Amino acid sequence: MTALLVFPDKIRYCGPFTIVEEMSEPNHEAGLLRLRHPVRPLLFIVEFIFHTGAFSSVEEVLTLLPNTIETDSATYSKVQRYLQPYLPELEQLTAQKTAENTPYPKIFAANGETLDRAAACSALLTQQILEKELEQINSLLCGTHHCTLCCTGPDADMRQHYFEIPLKLQEEALFSAPALGKIRREGCGQVPLETIANSLDDSCREAVLINHQQGTSLILPRHSNCPALDTTGRCRIYGKRPFVCRKPQIFPYLLEEEPQTTENDGPSFRLRNTLLAVMDCPYVQQLQDEIALYAAASELELVFRRNKA
Repeated sequence: MTALLVFPDKIRYCGPFTIVEEMSEPNHEAGLLRLRHPVRPLLFIVEFIFHTGAFSSVEEVLTLLPNTIETDSATYSKVQRYLQPYLPELEQLTAQKTAENTPYPKIFAANGETLDRAAACSALLTQQILEKELEQINSLLCGTHHCTLCCTGPDADMRQHYFEIPLKLQEEALFSAPALGKIRREGCGQVPLETIANSLDDSCREAVLINHQQGTSLILPRHSNCPALDTTGRCRIYGKRPFVCRKPQIFPYLLEEEPQTTENDGPSFRLRNTLLAVMDCPYVQQLQDEIALYAAASELELVFRRNKA
């Protein structure tokens, strides 16, 4: 990746790009604009300057950035404002410099070698920022298509009998309100999910919240809807939706979490450098070229895949 970085008079301005503020309403054009201006090229610049200069905080680096930056893939204006939403994550760079002896998760390269501290921390930071960026891009693009593919169970033409929404700790409470029509299967905590889900009667048409051997999941049998889906096809809990609901459509797998072999194991990750785009999604089908450009600019290998069949 080549970027023009430090001297404003040497950076050619090719057209306006203004940051899109955080939005709750879908906006296809705003989402497309964000997709065409990925944040990772700017991250390369910020990290390079921070690590090669005598800076005590990442905010010092941001104040030095020119208002407009042109990379190989796009031209960014109002650069400081564009990076501001990611400042909480970028401040980890400052913390890493002042706490060099603190433990950090193990990250393994494709060849099995363990990344050094600097590379591991950079990968963790980038994964977090790309998740945040793509969550908003997905949110802006998704709603305009009025699509509920991620929120409904299989139909009669699909080979699957159910879809699973894995839940993290505390996310189960999102589906506890009686108005959501929750059904719970008790006494299954030591039984594998597949065994329980495959035993559901074909007549089951409502979502089922299951505690199973691997954790807790919301199961959507055939023709069922997520209980958080309202009658207009909108999510009642969108702002607090489960983590897995933020992942579909376009999601970064720069890092993939490795399974823990014992309870005492700390988190570890495998470096994948992959961007997953789910082809079931209408806007992924429509924006394949733009997604490919986003992946290239972010130095990620692009994988198109279908989840439902």
